[in-house]
Amino acid sequence: MLDIVILKRETEGYKSVYSFLHSVLAQPFPHPGETMKVSSMVEVKEKFVLKRYSLTRLENNYEHLEYVSFITLFQCMKIPQILNIFECLLVENRIIVVAKEISVLSHCVNALYAMTYPFVWQHVFIPILPKKLMEYCTAPMPFLIGIPASSLSDLLKLPLEEVLIVDLDNGKFIREPDEMNEVLPPSLKSRLLKNFTKFKNLKDRSEFDKQVATQFLQFFAEVFYEYQKFINPEDHKFSFDKHVAAPELSADYKKFLNAFSASQMFSVWKRSREQLSRDGMLDQCILIKTPVKPGIHRKLGRKIRRISSHLKIDKDENV
Repeated sequence: MLDIVILKRETEGYKSVYSFLHSVLAQPFPHPGETMKVSSMVEVKEKFVLKRYSLTRLENNYEHLEYVSFITLFQCMKIPQILNIFECLLVENRIIVVAKEISVLSHCVNALYAMTYPFVWQHVFIPILPKKLMEYCTAPMPFLIGIPASSLSDLLKLPLEEVLIVDLDNGKFIREPDEMNEVLPPSLKSRLLKNFTKFKNLKDRSEFDKQVATQFLQFFAEVFYEYQKFINPEDHKFSFDKHVAAPELSADYKKFLNAFSASQMFSVWKRSREQLSRDGMLDQCILIKTPVKPGIHRKLGRKIRRISSHLKIDKDENV
């Protein structure tokens, strides 16, 4: 759809873009694999012509990567630093990203935004902030903002509070919050670090992006494993407290869930899951459809393996 908008803007003008987008917004959002038919009026030689378009939503787990790539971010920053930024995003810290090249800045800020999929950043999001609007960085609410390196000196003169400033050109943090939030369960953080390290040298850009996206998606699928059990089938309310109190959840998972549940992105996601339940479409949730390896996400699985290791079975015994 973005390609159509760009083409219309360049060849037909903003009125045509407005007409097209107005027609798109009048349609219900398509399900994965579904095609949406859109018609809009275009002025051609003082006559109005009706143009028709077919827009098909991708039927896979990577539609959010259509205009996003993680590779530049991983080239600029070390993997532990990226995981630190991920944690800051999850607890909705203020984050400012700095780079000399606009293309690098844009790619990396958009990659950070995509890391939390299927959760969506709900606060101020500006991939490239103009210098004249630099005071936005003093706002008291959470934000994810990119600024050109030429504006860095002006930025550092401002009264910034509890902000993470990421320097992409030098691969470091210029400033950190007083307390960097380490909320990821250690076992999952260690696995993300190990898996990212394993395929960081992949040559295929598309495959690299899919691998990174898959790791973040599996992280959320594991943390919210079988969350649908805690959605009441009668009133469709998500009993999050019961989910956190589940006896098979380890203390690290509970700590993460309690911290993450305070975020706006979780609140919006929770309401959307309840609506999916009312519509009878909860099985379409990507976290439910994403496979999770059994026995690695809960302390219950570890207990089973420990018990099994102490069992001795005679090879000649029929069992």
